[in-house]
Amino acid sequence: LGRYTEAELWLTRSVQRDSMNAEAYAYLGLARATAGQVATALEACQRAVTLAPHSPRARAFLGAALALHAANTTGLSEATEVLQHALEEAAASAKLKECNIRERLEVLIARGRLLTALPIKLEGGKPGQMELREVLDRTAHATDEENGSEFPGTNALYRMHALFDLGVSALQEGMLAEAKQWLRECINIDPKSRIAERDYELLD
Repeated sequence: LGRYTEAELWLTRSVQRDSMNAEAYAYLGLARATAGQVATALEACQRAVTLAPHSPRARAFLGAALALHAANTTGLSEATEVLQHALEEAAASAKLKECNIRERLEVLIARGRLLTALPIKLEGGKPGQMELREVLDRTAHATDEENGSEFPGTNALYRMHALFDLGVSALQEGMLAEAKQWLRECINIDPKSRIAERDYELLD
């Protein structure tokens, strides 16, 4: 929902109660990274990978946090090194088996966002678009419960994230008609959401 401060509060309490909960650390890292707290985000994501090195969620979320760190790094050589590490974590997550469909969807969104943000020659673009399209396919006709969530509207949130990232990717490639299609479909799901606000800005 984009309420990162609130998410961080509850996830911090979760890891305080259970310091061995890799899943909670992974979510905490992603929440912090998205909120711009990259240094502490990396600590949480790396803790998740240490606790669960074979978790595709932990590896994909670490890749996402590293990509944001690379974007905020000023030195070219350092940024390139961090970005390479991010791609390595994304590749590692792709070789691991998700434990359920919910984890699969979250990994696809994290990895798809990372890859579509990169130029195609840097392993971005098409592979990331394919992963985001899989999210759309898996949420098109299934219920929230069938996709492993007890929270109503989870499928819609997954779709909004995938549609937004596909729209941004199409925009970067100069495919304006396709970009408009993805962004408008995203808005139609929840016109008053924070993601929809960003869609309106891009459409303008």
